[in-house]
This record gives sequence, structure tokens and C-alpha cells, in this order.
Amino acid sequence: MPVTIKRHERVDVRVSYPHAPEKAGFLATINSGLLESGAPVSLAGFDVRYGGLRIPFADSLRELADAAQPQAPGEGKAQPTPPGQPDMEIGGATPDSVATAPSDAEAPVVEQPASVRHPDTHLIDELFDAEFYLSGFAADQRPSDPASHYLTEGWLQGRDPTPWFSSWHYLSMNPDIAAAKMNPFLHYCIAGHLEGRLLPKLGRQAEGDVFAAHSFAVSPGPHFEEFDPTIAVGRRKRAKVLAYYLPQFHTVEVNDESWGKGFTEWRNLPRALPRFTGHVQPRIPRDLGCYDLSEGDVMRRQIEMAKAAGIHGFCFYHYWFDGQRVLEKPMERLLADPSLDFPFCLMWANENWTRTWDGSDKEIILAQNYREEDDGAFIDDLARHMKDPRYVRVGDRPLFFIYRPGQIPDASTTVQKWRDLMRSRHGLNPVIMMAQGFGDLDPRKYGLDGAIEFPPHKICQNLPPINAQVQMLDSKYVGGIFSYDAAVDRSVSETSADFPLIRTITPTWDNEARRPGRGMVLHGSTPAKFEAWADQMLEFARRNPVHGEQFLCVNAWNEWLKARFLNPMCTTGPLT
Repeated sequence: MPVTIKRHERVDVRVSYPHAPEKAGFLATINSGLLESGAPVSLAGFDVRYGGLRIPFADSLRELADAAQPQAPGEGKAQPTPPGQPDMEIGGATPDSVATAPSDAEAPVVEQPASVRHPDTHLIDELFDAEFYLSGFAADQRPSDPASHYLTEGWLQGRDPTPWFSSWHYLSMNPDIAAAKMNPFLHYCIAGHLEGRLLPKLGRQAEGDVFAAHSFAVSPGPHFEEFDPTIAVGRRKRAKVLAYYLPQFHTVEVNDESWGKGFTEWRNLPRALPRFTGHVQPRIPRDLGCYDLSEGDVMRRQIEMAKAAGIHGFCFYHYWFDGQRVLEKPMERLLADPSLDFPFCLMWANENWTRTWDGSDKEIILAQNYREEDDGAFIDDLARHMKDPRYVRVGDRPLFFIYRPGQIPDASTTVQKWRDLMRSRHGLNPVIMMAQGFGDLDPRKYGLDGAIEFPPHKICQNLPPINAQVQMLDSKYVGGIFSYDAAVDRSVSETSADFPLIRTITPTWDNEARRPGRGMVLHGSTPAKFEAWADQMLEFARRNPVHGEQFLCVNAWNEWLKARFLNPMCTTGPLT
């Protein structure tokens, strides 16, 4: 049976290697030096390898051709393999020319329709997690054949086939596979596990008791990475990414009076304990430690990290209570130092400050009374921030957020009064938006210019808890555990809005440190899932610009007590 073997043409061969699947598809690649003589080429004596292992094959190209079994289109055979994924190596380099065995005719090249499954899917099907893979796509963008998508393009996009296998890590740990441009999971399934190639377990795996779970939380875990200062270098920014910034980490008199001298949020961090298997608590800072935002160069180091990760600016929580500023030191230091060259904007955290950390009307430390006589001073205070050249603008308009506009008496009239004062006293016309939360989603009733998300608000509303699906370590736990995947699915299902909307993502949520044994947890997040969610929300931002600009927000940069932060921690490193 005469045949022509072309580069990247797929043929099925009989493999006598006992661990390789029968009739597995291989690429036949011939050393260019063998092509000059035109004589029949024998494989005997050559180093024939598949996935790095030596495999005995038929004795000659004619016998190889006899073993080939081309199929009609649609039967899953003879499909060209995507370039750059060599399955079999014979001798040296792969040529671009054609090798021809002595023959009177050439066998036709069989083309496969795009709808046919990738011929190697059967080699990964047993271990491939289709549900996990599809969770990284928007609902309207999920491939019909996830395994084929991964084999052809998903791995090149950095997608992972299972929660326990990292395509990027496997290639980084095996430079020979990376150099061969071979699909990492396919290699592992066929040869890597037989060769003893280890999967990246960069830290401890959680065990089944509270002590082991605690030890796991304070050690490098399986997703740990060092901070990469070049991660955003040379990459096009798809949107202006803002990150909520909490200025809590320094002492103030009102906290000393309420919680004891020297109190900062760091004091609450050790209260957190793992309440169920897989619950990562406590969350311990790594690179920056338990910093004090009122001194040193901490903010400068944070800005360097944020810039390196491609973040556009910080959105600072702004605390104003009837003319009294609180937790203002970090912002005042930023305003006073132009060398801290990083964009910023403000979100007014306009709820009561309480001992229960929930903005309620109970155990109030500082109350919001919205006194009319304070309006002028309030606007003047905002304006001095907005006049800073680093302040985030939409076009030429400063960007300002109100956390809970529904708590402002006669909000639409009050907001319009503030706009008039801002224009008459300072010549400013800010874009004023609200945070979506507490069931309050539509900014139009308040006369606002749009909304910004504040997850887990909205995306977790009415989600069923998964407490019964986890292994509890604390029989007295009364908190709520919710699926991170379900929250993300809820988020990506919203494909448009009736008003300008800035989407927001969060690496996770867990306020165990503030409410030990009775908090709320978003369970099951990983850096890869967070990245996939970000990718989908960036696409939303592209399709739905806000007043002509593309924005995305992250909740948050450094809110440690709710486990929503991008700062490096001991278990995972940075989440940027």
C-alpha cells in the first residue's frame, strides 16, 4: 500500500508498547537527512519515542504504511493534528518537506470536518473534568466538546482540564514538553505518570482535622506562586481595573475607645479557625506582613505591586460622619506625596459604624445623620480629593461612589443638591454611581449615573447553602457556606444592563475573622477560577462601556477580615 507521509499528517499505527492505547494517533516525523537518498527508509535501529518513552514500531515505512488505516471523513480517523503538538519523534529535527516511500501513487490526504472530535480525546477522557472545564466559560461561550476544545486551544490559553492539574505548572516543571509544544495533560495521561513526572504540589494538602487544616492555611498550598513583577509587562490593558482599598490598618482614637488601645483589624485575624474541611483560615499576610498604613513605605510597595499586576487604581473607602473624618491617615499621606503616582477615587462608606460590623442600628459607634448643615463641608472635602491630578476620571469627570444611597433621606433631591454645590463651588461635574447591595440595584431612582457591583451582594442572593455537602470540623458552626462556582455562574449570566454598570469580581469571601463560627463563606475558589471570571467580566466591560470607558473592579485589594484581597498571603501568594 503506497503512502506519502507529510509533516503533521496523522496516521494510525500498530503500537506494541504495552501501555499505549491500540491504534493511538501519532505524528510521523522524519529526519530530513534521511530524505536525500530517495531510498526506502527503515525505522530499525532508530530511536523511536512517544511521549519520551522508547516504543518498538514496525520495521519500515512500507510496514508503517500497511498499518495505516485512513477513514472516511466524519469517522474520527486521519485528522491532522494541530501544528506544534508532536506525538512521535524519529531521530532528529522535524522537516517542512515531504518524505516519500517508493511508490507508484500517493494516498490522498483526508481532511476532517471541524465538528469531529479531536482524535486524542479518548486518551484523556477518563481523567478530564468537563464540568470543571466549562465553569471557566461564560454560559453562551461554552464549547460543545470541552475535551476537544482543551486539546486544540484551551491549553494554549492557560486553561486547566481538572482542579488538580495545572497546564502552566506542568509545562514550567517540564521544559522538554514545553519545548516540544506538546499538550501537557495529554502527555501526562499517556506518558508523564509512567515516567514519574510529578504534579506540582507546592505545599501541604488539607487533612481531616482542625489542627491539620490550620497548619495548611498558614503554609504554602497547592496553588502557591511567588509574586511576578513582570506579569503585566508589555500586555495590553483590556479595561481600567479598580480595586477597593480598605484604610483600616492603623490605630485611631475611636477604635481605641471601642475595642481597646492599639486596635486595628489585624487583631481580629487570629480569631479565625477552619470550621470545615477545605476551609482556609486563618488568612495570614506574607510579603507585606501586618503593615501599618500610617507609617513607612507600605503604600509605595502596594502601588508597585498593583502597577506590576496591571491594576489601574485604588478605590478608597471614605469615612465621613457628620463632619468627622475617620481612618483618613492613608489618604492624607497619599495626597501629600505626589511621588505616590497611582490613580485613586473614593467610595463613601455611608453606613453606621457599629460593633457588629454590619452598618445596622444596633451597638452604634459612629452614626450617619446626614445633617443639611454639613453639606457644604462634605462637598468641599470631596472636591479637594477630586482636584488631585491622580484622581480617576471618566473623560474629564471625577468618578465617585456612594455605598448605600438608599439610606440618604430624600436621596434624589439630596444628590442633586450636592451636584449643584460641586458645580457652583468647585466647577466639578462628577460621575456619581452607587454600589449594588442589600437588594438595592437601580441607580436611576436616586438620580445617579450608574452602579458598581459589590459582591457577594446580588450574586449570592437566594443561593442555596452547601453546608450539608462539606465535612464539618466544628459541630457548633452556624454560618452559611455557599458555592463560589454558583456565585460566578450567577454573575456571568448577567450579560447586559439597563444603565451604566461596572462589574466587580472577588477572589473569595469569608468573614470568619469578624464573626468566628457564624460567618458567611464562598467556598471552592481557586486562582484559576478567579482568573476565568475576570476574563469574562473584561469581555462584558468591552461590550458595555461606562460613559465611554471600560472598567472592571475587584473586591478588594486588602480587606483581610473578609478574605477578599489581592495582597500575597501564605497559602496562595498573590492573586493578581
